[in-house]
Amino acid sequence: MPKKYVFILLSNIIIFLIGIILNTSMSLLTFIAIAYLLPIIANNIVNFTFKKNRNIKSYLLISTITTVCYFMFSLYFISRPTFENFINDNQKDTGSITIEINSGLANIEQLIFVFLLNFMSIFLLSLFIRKKDSNVRN
Repeated sequence: MPKKYVFILLSNIIIFLIGIILNTSMSLLTFIAIAYLLPIIANNIVNFTFKKNRNIKSYLLISTITTVCYFMFSLYFISRPTFENFINDNQKDTGSITIEINSGLANIEQLIFVFLLNFMSIFLLSLFIRKKDSNVRN
């Protein structure tokens, strides 16, 4: 397994392990950062640190690794006895906008969302950087 994927796997394990340690005591913002934002940031940093294998197949593998790690995190997270309290405590209503955590963190729709979110972020950032690099050379 190339180093790039080992670093992706390790970074995702560390991020989701932090989420498991914090468990249901974290805030909504911390949950969003751990479940969605930090894996995207880590994946993009590792992806662009290693210049080899920047192609669709690589992006699919990176997104799959993150989705599997998210799946294991969400299974553990929803199995906690305090999960229902976490959902109730972190429901935000600011007039016309309501933010709530779906209790189905491990549903197929959620897994597809996590996969596509990671894939599209890596793909679009890669496309942007390639375009920028080609403009600099011309």
